[in-house]
Amino acid sequence: MKTLMNSLKLSSILLTTTLLAVSSGVQEVKAQAAADNAWGRGIDFGVYCPKKYPTSTAVLVNNNVTGWKCRITNSYRSTDYGIDVGDACLKAYGYYKPHGYGNFNNPYSWFCGQPKTGSNPQYVRW
Repeated sequence: MKTLMNSLKLSSILLTTTLLAVSSGVQEVKAQAAADNAWGRGIDFGVYCPKKYPTSTAVLVNNNVTGWKCRITNSYRSTDYGIDVGDACLKAYGYYKPHGYGNFNNPYSWFCGQPKTGSNPQYVRW
């Protein structure tokens, strides 16, 4: 009986901790469909994540280019996985490089392929 009570207390603590973590003010944004942007061909992480990690969704956890994650949520917890932008380009357009972003503070500025002429992106991986 004592073991059952300890187990129930531990379950209650874990549930409370999980609920506190979930409600801690982290605002997540669902991915929007990609469109060509000012720098090149856009990337739709909302399509990429379920292909890479079945049952996952793309979420934006920080409002910059590094904020995109593939999130898998089950009844116990959520787990975020980093996104390989080159792999996302490969799956969407058939090539890994070049890819990059136009503005670090704009999470929607990722692009695949040659940057548009005159777009002056902040980062390109050739």
